[in-house]
Amino acid sequence: MMKETYKADLKPELSLYEGLLGGDLSKSIVSVTNQIDMIPTDWTLSLWIGAVEKVSRVKRNILLPQMLSKLKQNYDYIFIDVPPTINVFTNNAIMASDFISIVLQTQKQSYTSSLKTATHLGELREQYNGSFQLVGVILYLMKPRAKVDTEISAQAKDFFWRRGLFKLN
Repeated sequence: MMKETYKADLKPELSLYEGLLGGDLSKSIVSVTNQIDMIPTDWTLSLWIGAVEKVSRVKRNILLPQMLSKLKQNYDYIFIDVPPTINVFTNNAIMASDFISIVLQTQKQSYTSSLKTATHLGELREQYNGSFQLVGVILYLMKPRAKVDTEISAQAKDFFWRRGLFKLN
């Protein structure tokens, strides 16, 4: 979509996968506009999970934060979009983040998954002394008058607010 919207060449010198393997993401960045840079990815990113299996379990979850720390001074914001799965890349994205939002489709299975994600966030925060903060749960595909959607929305609000997961420092 970005390629078509901005008519930009999104072919980096090194793919995200190659940048991650080399420990340097600077050659994976492409300029979309004068104010927006991005690191595009493709299917090869799925190979990174296997590539980091040789790294100790503790260190493999903090590789991305170390690489992004070298780039942070060049940017006001860095957004990381990951699929709703728990794996080593998602863990790295979480640990590299200051703020996190969870996307929740108002269905029972999605709600149950969001609870598991919240528990996982707490475990990562504790294990790594993480400083990231959960700043929101984004409801999508919600029908405001649908019974199940309304119930799931209320349950999510109760769960996340009652546990103080939104408290900002």
